[in-house]
Amino acid sequence: GGYVVRGTSQGWRENVGRLMMGNQSMVLGALVALAAPLNSLAGGSCFGIHLFAQSSAGKTTTVEAASSIYGLPDQLKLSWDATRYGLTVEAASRNDGFMPIDEIGQGSDVKAVAMSAYSLFNGVGRIQGHKDGGNKAVLRWSVVALSTGEEDFETYLNKGGLSPKA
Repeated sequence: GGYVVRGTSQGWRENVGRLMMGNQSMVLGALVALAAPLNSLAGGSCFGIHLFAQSSAGKTTTVEAASSIYGLPDQLKLSWDATRYGLTVEAASRNDGFMPIDEIGQGSDVKAVAMSAYSLFNGVGRIQGHKDGGNKAVLRWSVVALSTGEEDFETYLNKGGLSPKA
């Protein structure tokens, strides 16, 4: 849901893209969104950009403008208030695509957010066994994410008592 065609690429350039000119955050957001389908073709792996600034600095607006490239921002935008498995399924369903994830501070558990991020950028889901033997299919993906928050990821982890890994 959310992937719809409304208008034309010319209309997007005139009504959205033109307003981004001179705003580095907005331009970066659009470039991240546009890089998503090209990333796998170029042999790239999962990556993400995390925009951080104080409240009302335009981070969510940046995510919404970048999401508008693909359709309805309110339906495409995700939240860090999610389970690791939930983000895994979203990543697999958006394979070779764009994953806008707004406001890291909404994540209810810092450790869960950290584990979700590591899983997300590794491009592979958790290996799970069937109760009767054998394994379930492993989910794999390549996505490009645009994340936001009021603080950088390292500070967010440190405040939660976690030490960031490389």
